[in-house]
Amino acid sequence: MKPKVAFLIRGHIRNSLRNRKLNNFLLSCQDIIDFDLYIQTWNKKEAFKSWRNSKIEKLSVNDEQVLSYFDDSIKSKIKSLLVLDDSKLELHGNLEGKIGTSRCPTIGWKYMWAGMYQNISQVSNGYDFAVNTRFDIFNNNLDHFCRSPKHEKWIKPLSHLDFVKTIASSHSKKSLSSTCSLYEEYGCDNFFCSTLDHMRFVIESFHFNLDEILKDWVASNFCFYQDRPLKNQESCFKFFCQNNKGFEFIFKKVP
Repeated sequence: MKPKVAFLIRGHIRNSLRNRKLNNFLLSCQDIIDFDLYIQTWNKKEAFKSWRNSKIEKLSVNDEQVLSYFDDSIKSKIKSLLVLDDSKLELHGNLEGKIGTSRCPTIGWKYMWAGMYQNISQVSNGYDFAVNTRFDIFNNNLDHFCRSPKHEKWIKPLSHLDFVKTIASSHSKKSLSSTCSLYEEYGCDNFFCSTLDHMRFVIESFHFNLDEILKDWVASNFCFYQDRPLKNQESCFKFFCQNNKGFEFIFKKVP
């Protein structure tokens, strides 16, 4: 029996609707998992509070644009679609500066977690596990960046579909006990999974208590990882998960 999965997609659409990669990936996932889709995006195509140097396209986004992208079989799986206006969201704590020594603005990262919080708040219980990824996960530049750290040939990140296959197979043998990610560090918050309850805990923690998490992360780097700069905000996500049920980089394909 296929595991029942809450599949959460979030973030700015950017150029993701210009190709069929996300749709086709979800079509392939139908053969592996029985999933419901929970989608959160923003009413603007690009983020205005971002570390990216890309030219901002001031284009609006609405429900119809998002729905029209998906094949009918995928569209029928959508349980919730949120197109949010970031000016109407409440953020918590400090909004100044950047995350660690990264280029990521604190306010931009807090908007990301606020959107994820709104999305997971729509999800009911009754799922074997949850998958969380970005709308633009199949952007070639993004995927290349996440795979850019040098890996030994036997521990390179899997393809997105092989990752889902591996998690589905693992779940049939035992319950997920940690946060599992497609990527080891860069972008490790871009494609991850866990039990729904644990994912809810992680997202709520970052949404409501990011300032405290950042303090612990910075302190841990000064104490234990002085040769490892605070230049990637995703490292904070990995740090938090490691200290809360664990973090696992999935690189072994199922036989």
